[in-house]
Formats: sequence, C-alpha cells, structure tokens
Amino acid sequence: MADRDIVPKCSKCNGTSFSAVKTDVKNADNSMVFICCTSCAQIISVVPYSAAWDK
Repeated sequence: MADRDIVPKCSKCNGTSFSAVKTDVKNADNSMVFICCTSCAQIISVVPYSAAWDK
C-alpha cells in the first residue's frame, strides 16, 4: 500500500481518524465545515461548505 504515506495525521495526538462538522448557519452560503480529529477534537482544517456535498 504505497498511499499509506499520505494519510493526514493530527498535529496534536498523531491520530489519523477525522470527522467533518458543519456549522449551522442560517445562510447556507456562509456555512463552514470543520475537519476535526476524532481522538482529541483538534481542529485540523476549516473549509467552506458547498451545497454539492448534500447530493
């Protein structure tokens, strides 16, 4: 498995399991998605939410 080397790791606890948490904003255009480590809840990344994700 050569692609094992590109698995993202949490900078805080070295965990490799992440979950996406969408912020609940009334105006969906401004919603953000937080990518969090499931082990220690460290926020890894924040990305703009796209309605296409719901499809």
